[in-house]
Amino acid sequence: MRASRRDLLVVVFLVAVAWLLSAALDLGERLSRWAGSREIYQADELPSALAALLLGLAWYAWRRVGDVRAQMRAVAFADEQLRATLAANRRLGAAHLALLEAERRDLARELHDELGQHLHLIKLEAVAIRNASPVGAEVTRTGAVAVIQAVDHVQRVLREMLGRLRPVALDELGLHAALEHLVAGWRSRHPAPELDLSVRGDLDSQGEPVHMAVYRIVQEGLTNVLRHARARHVVIGVDASDAGLRLTLADDGVGAEPDIQTAGLGWVGMRERVEALGGQIDVDTAPGKGCRIRVWLPGQVAAA
Repeated sequence: MRASRRDLLVVVFLVAVAWLLSAALDLGERLSRWAGSREIYQADELPSALAALLLGLAWYAWRRVGDVRAQMRAVAFADEQLRATLAANRRLGAAHLALLEAERRDLARELHDELGQHLHLIKLEAVAIRNASPVGAEVTRTGAVAVIQAVDHVQRVLREMLGRLRPVALDELGLHAALEHLVAGWRSRHPAPELDLSVRGDLDSQGEPVHMAVYRIVQEGLTNVLRHARARHVVIGVDASDAGLRLTLADDGVGAEPDIQTAGLGWVGMRERVEALGGQIDVDTAPGKGCRIRVWLPGQVAAA
């Protein structure tokens, strides 16, 4: 708007200067005398032709302005449609993640109720056979011990699968305890890198979608650190307030090119989770400078 006003003032100024110069130099009279002496060339009709040209240029500019306005309206409409589509995609992504977590929860419950109980019964029977067998029945005792060992192995694998499908601590103890349990499990399985967890605020009142998003992002972030970062120290910080929740996961590993870091499926999954909840996520990394993931989830989502 300011540029348009400035341009209009420039045009008015130039017209005023041209009028003053014409009046001072009697350009109209001189042009008439010059054109009158060249009647054979119809030079006296030149002002009319120039006036027609001026009107034609003004009409052409007006038409082009109309075209530009129509294009701008079309672009604005397309932009609005794109915004609506992105909002619909975010809602669809949130619904998809909710459905996925519900299926994981149901599958984890079914595995726990069916396989877990039957494996426990098999182990009890094998222990009973082992304890009841005579000392001389080595074959029976050896078979019972083998069954017990196999059941122990399957139970360990089942617990790990259940933990990946649906963290039991998250449902039973809340986000704070679930994160502590997750970090403790990583420390026991992977002594390096060193993990530090810092929690501030009330994490357990943020709502189930936020709880699951934070847990999965930390889980995926630690997996990436273990697979790629070769880090010595990892810091996880979670700060919850009425305004929302902020998560930071930083390591001192080898880092990566930003476009490579953000192209992986793990990053895509993190971004989809955060954007589905209306939050923001940022990855700051460079070769040799580690990686820092910042996540912000707004309060209105947390309170929902």
